[in-house]
Amino acid sequence: MLDRGHEPGILRHVDVLKLAADEAAALGVASEAAGLASLGVGEVVLTLGSRGALVVADGRAARVEIEPLEVADTTGAGDAFAAAYLALRQAGAEPVEAGRAAAAVVGRLLA
Repeated sequence: MLDRGHEPGILRHVDVLKLAADEAAALGVASEAAGLASLGVGEVVLTLGSRGALVVADGRAARVEIEPLEVADTTGAGDAFAAAYLALRQAGAEPVEAGRAAAAVVGRLLA
């Protein structure tokens, strides 16, 4: 597990990093584009629960907005988002497009 004491060089081997807000905080990184870009990973996706996600890729940042859902149990939502996002990227989707589609997948799973 990465935390504030992690070896920064380890992330140079990572192509895509998906973090939740609490994970970004554990790394000591602000939950905004500049903080995420400071990790040195080419593509970072920060999931923000009911507030959507932030995709930072190719030097650009874009918010992924979602329709608010009222759900009691969000167990597995982050894993489902990551799986959908990576599958879509592998299939050729652009980062923001993959983020929007992954958020839609999670929304359908939780509805």
